[in-house]
Amino acid sequence: MEIKKILCLLVFVLSFLSCKKEPELQKEHPQNIPNETKSYQLISYKNRILTDNNINIFEYNDLKISLEYDRHTFLGYGTKPFSLYQSFYDLDSGDLDLWRYDEPDTKSKIFFVELDNYSSRQFHIYVHQNNHLYYLGENNIDLSKIIENVKNIKVNFDIRQADNGILIESIVNNKSFSTLNYKLEKPLNIYKEYDDISEYIKTGKDISQNSEQENPPHKISKNEFFSINSDRDGIIEVTLNRINKKFVNTKVLEGNPNCPDTSLDNIVLKNNYFTIEKYNCTDKYYLKEYITFKFDKDLLLHKYSIEFTDRHDPDKSIPNKNYTSKDFGNVKFENVDREFLINLLNK
Repeated sequence: MEIKKILCLLVFVLSFLSCKKEPELQKEHPQNIPNETKSYQLISYKNRILTDNNINIFEYNDLKISLEYDRHTFLGYGTKPFSLYQSFYDLDSGDLDLWRYDEPDTKSKIFFVELDNYSSRQFHIYVHQNNHLYYLGENNIDLSKIIENVKNIKVNFDIRQADNGILIESIVNNKSFSTLNYKLEKPLNIYKEYDDISEYIKTGKDISQNSEQENPPHKISKNEFFSINSDRDGIIEVTLNRINKKFVNTKVLEGNPNCPDTSLDNIVLKNNYFTIEKYNCTDKYYLKEYITFKFDKDLLLHKYSIEFTDRHDPDKSIPNKNYTSKDFGNVKFENVDREFLINLLNK
């Protein structure tokens, strides 16, 4: 009987020791631990070229990226074909460089166009995914408070993606600086396509002129009161059909020069009213502007409404703003410009 007790005790002790060793096996064999979600990996370009007509070419093993500024910024992507995309920020605001991060599983590629002006880093962010290119927006890193005390500033990024959301953590000298959320929304349209990059390089600085000649003027909008035309230079001409009187505004379509999109979306007419719908932005928000005019003896501003989208948290709910003649009085059509609308927005 005593022997049986001893044997049972021995079996229990051996089982306990076996359980105690299991965590050590996990440490020695990390392949037994489930892998974490893979993050984006930095991919360096193998060569950089500045062409005679000031086009920056970044060469990778699998593709080429170009950056050019000619009134607008043009980013080229691909090999054969080579596609060109237009954005509305200025490349002349700092020393230029390009960063690329790849996510192996989704084949998503993120590009940071870096503008370095010593005391800050401005990054314009693009994503290439599912054969589409998206512009996410800006990431501004203000270094003014630390740059005088630190000789070498090192910036990098940790990037995670879930569904259509992309989380970008900016890291300065191995310390977290900021974490911003972006969303893949509307992909950029191809501005112009070439058989290969050499064909684009030959085009050079004629790109804006050639492309604009191919694009027709904005479609004329009409109803019984108005005929409205917007041309390539952002000039809006309104004709009163009944008396053939014209009103011209050369600045109402102007937007923040650092916005990725300041384009006209639509002109909606109803009776003696019409609304200009356009895009714009501030440092914190993307804007959809609705500028409504009314003709009654004169063509006057009737209402100004704005829809807001947080640049770093697109799902955040932000109330619209609405301004009427009670806020701004009688303002003629030709006097409504970017400065007037900004001042009204900041009231």
